[in-house]
Amino acid sequence: MNKVLYDELAGDLRNHYQTTEERDLDEADGRFAHLTPFFTLKRASELGSAAMTKYIAARQSEGTANGAIIQEHGVLGRIFRVAYENKKLLPIPIIHKPTPTNPRESFFERSQFEVVKRQLRSDLQVAVTLDYALGWRTQSEVLTLQRHQMGLNA
Repeated sequence: MNKVLYDELAGDLRNHYQTTEERDLDEADGRFAHLTPFFTLKRASELGSAAMTKYIAARQSEGTANGAIIQEHGVLGRIFRVAYENKKLLPIPIIHKPTPTNPRESFFERSQFEVVKRQLRSDLQVAVTLDYALGWRTQSEVLTLQRHQMGLNA
C-alpha cells in the first residue's frame, strides 16, 4: 500500500471522472496540469500536509491566486477519497488549504457602472445590468438565460 504513487491515484481519479461524468475532464485536466508536475513519482504516503504546504508556497510564488490553489487542493483531496474507496490508501492524509482571498476587492459605483455599460452593445447591456443589479454570475447564470425567461418589458 505504501508504494502506490500519485500518478496511479491521479489516473484512478481521472478514470472515475470519465466513467461517472462527475466532473468535466477538460476542467479536471486543467487542475492535474499543475498538480502532476509537482507530485509525479511521489508515493501516496508522502502526500500529506507538508507536501501540500510546499505545493501551496510554490504556486503562490508563481502568482497563482489562492482560489485557484483551493480548487487544485480539492482535486488532490478527491484523489485521496477515491484511493481510500479503492482500498489503495489508508488513512486519508490531512492537508490544509490556503485562506481564500476576497475576489471582490472593489465594486463599481453606479456612475462608474453606467459609463462602462454605455460602451457595450445593447444585448450585453442587458446582461451586465442583470449582473450589477442581482449579483449573478455572468457565464453560468446570466448568459444561460433565454429570452422567454426574462421580462424585458418590465
